[in-house]
Amino acid sequence: MANKNVKKKHTINIGTKMALSLLRPIFCMIFIGVISYRSAVAGITNSFRTSLGQTLSMISEYIDLGDNYVETAANKYMVDKDLSSYFMGMYDDDLQKQSEIKKNVSSEIAATKQSNIFINNIHIIPTSGHNVITTKSLGAGTITDGCLQEYLEEAEMDGKKLKKWVDKHPYLDKKFELKESETLESYQLLSLNKNYVVVVDVGASGIRSLIEDVDLGNDTILGVVTENGKEIICERLEENEESNIIEGESVFYQKDYYEKSMESEDVLGYDDVKYNGKRYLYMYCKNSDKNLTICALIPRKTITDQVLNIKVFTIIMIILATRLSAGIGTSVISSISKNM
Repeated sequence: MANKNVKKKHTINIGTKMALSLLRPIFCMIFIGVISYRSAVAGITNSFRTSLGQTLSMISEYIDLGDNYVETAANKYMVDKDLSSYFMGMYDDDLQKQSEIKKNVSSEIAATKQSNIFINNIHIIPTSGHNVITTKSLGAGTITDGCLQEYLEEAEMDGKKLKKWVDKHPYLDKKFELKESETLESYQLLSLNKNYVVVVDVGASGIRSLIEDVDLGNDTILGVVTENGKEIICERLEENEESNIIEGESVFYQKDYYEKSMESEDVLGYDDVKYNGKRYLYMYCKNSDKNLTICALIPRKTITDQVLNIKVFTIIMIILATRLSAGIGTSVISSISKNM
């Protein structure tokens, strides 16, 4: 009886040692698999950040290019000699010349608006006594007297000078019944003789068209945000997929991750954030000249899915190795038991 117990105990000791020996390579495989997966995720993430950063920078540069045309258009009318002379009153006794200048300028600004997808409207606002010239349809036969003084009283200033790039002009919105949502930003210039101001509105539709053409993948959110919180947002969804955006709330403006990026001195940056309960890679690119920021939210799942094959392969290999080890161990222990 004692001999049988000794044999049994000996078999158990051998079995335990063998099990531990067989488990070592499995643990090593798990360790290597985890390290490989994490390294792959880190590599893909860094590559994704670089690629996304380049994309956001290109969007910023494209907006800059469009805005350069806007500035050029505004400068053209700001230094126009005939227009300046007309608003100074030099043609007050020449009604034909006045009509000719107004007609020519009206045609020119209409053509400029038509040829640039970024421009929504152009307004030339003189002092009282001269008519406003604008691409905004004011109704047949409607003549609007100059309102430069009133406009300047509500205009945003940069110290003592008129701020060039702004994202709102409430006086004009009310005066011309403009929809604030249709304009993302505006470029305004006061003439050298201070008799009129040229205001060029950059339309939201042109910017929206631009970012809608950028495909960052499913469930991604791309947006352009102004300094006072105007947002143009494009969310990439599959057919019949429910939006992740909370209606009535801003996606970026005043969010902790956005405010943190605004405080940073970095023009281009990223952070891991949560939006609407889900994890995202948040990335931004500042356009400080225009006080705009291009922002993006990329689901972390989009990034990790790219290395899913490594994770699945590792799990399968661990399962196979465990089964193989268990089979070998059982077979060996059974053989030992029979021979003892």
